[in-house]
Amino acid sequence: MADGTRARVMEESLKGVQGDQKVMRQELNMVVTAISSLQTSINELIKRSESGYGKKPIGGKNDGESEGSGILGRHKPAPVVLPRFKGENTSRWISQANRYFEFYKILEKDRLIIASFYLDDTAADWFNWLQRRKQISTWEAFTDALLKRFSLSNRTMPLPVKFLINCWISGLRSDIKQSVICHQPTTLEDAMDKAQLHERRIQFERGLGWIILGSSKPLLPTPKTQTPDATSLTASLPKTTPANSTISKDSTESGSSSDGPSSVGKDSILAEQLQLEEVKTTSAISYNALAGGCSSTTLRFTGTVQGKYVQVLLDGGTTHCFVQTRIANFLNFAIEVSEPFSVLVGSGERLPCSGLARAVELLIQGHSIVVDFYVLPLQGWDMVLGVSWLATLGPVITDYSKSLFEFSLNRLPVKWQGDVSNAQVI
Repeated sequence: MADGTRARVMEESLKGVQGDQKVMRQELNMVVTAISSLQTSINELIKRSESGYGKKPIGGKNDGESEGSGILGRHKPAPVVLPRFKGENTSRWISQANRYFEFYKILEKDRLIIASFYLDDTAADWFNWLQRRKQISTWEAFTDALLKRFSLSNRTMPLPVKFLINCWISGLRSDIKQSVICHQPTTLEDAMDKAQLHERRIQFERGLGWIILGSSKPLLPTPKTQTPDATSLTASLPKTTPANSTISKDSTESGSSSDGPSSVGKDSILAEQLQLEEVKTTSAISYNALAGGCSSTTLRFTGTVQGKYVQVLLDGGTTHCFVQTRIANFLNFAIEVSEPFSVLVGSGERLPCSGLARAVELLIQGHSIVVDFYVLPLQGWDMVLGVSWLATLGPVITDYSKSLFEFSLNRLPVKWQGDVSNAQVI
């Protein structure tokens, strides 16, 4: 009895499990069917998006260019937009509009009404006038009328190649212009290539160190020397000039000069003549002083003028002493203005010289010097000490590896320690 009862219970349990499995199998089949239907719908949507708006929609019909397939429901905002037209660049706008219509598969009969929404100002008023008169009904007729109304007639006028070449060369810098003319270019592209070639050549020459400013006429006005001190003497006589100045000063103070004031006047005239001769000869200013760069043969110092800090470049490649125009105006230097002139540099550019600032007191590391500065529009450095001041010092010691500069000032030894420069080395 017990064994038979146990068997019946197990049989009933087995039938229950089999029934549950059958139900689960049916539910699983329903899920698979739903997934298949969903996958089919997704595939149809993908095909529709890839084929564009002109294809037959799901559950609908494709009537080609019938009323149901017009622009309504298809022309939607997108990242690709048509720019607005106000009457400028007509040909460009028409080309963009054609690409816009092709991208969105916009029908020919709908293009004119869509384009009208992108007209502003004069173009919109002109279109409204045409619409009231019913003169324009197609996109092609509209573009023809648009070109006649807003296009520039001079854009269709052919210009000879020689005219284009001469027009382009006339806008070049004078130094590059002359070099390009010598090549006699036959095409506009050839003229551009030659101009770029000579521009690179000039840039290379600038980087070699210094630029010659020489000419047959003096480029800088001659400062009028009032006393035979060392600062008025020239760089062309580094040995004779300081000694003569010292002897003249000592003889004047001791009264040993037999001519008295007359001798001083002659020395002053002689110094002025020497300065004039020196300015008439070739003058040079280093590229570092002009462009604000530095090199292994220059020293940089921080000084003060009237209590204001200035950046000073000591450069043996510059024949004169210069001060930046902005600094001269800021410190209210008394500038002797002469007849306007400019300094011609090797690149063909001209630097206007504002005049001469006399007897400027410059304090560097506790030592005061008095220098005459020419005012030029420098870049980078506030002041530049050149050979005209170095020649007044006599023997000097320069250690570029340690940025040291030693000289004698009023018969006392002076040692300047150069600043560490962050400027780009040329």
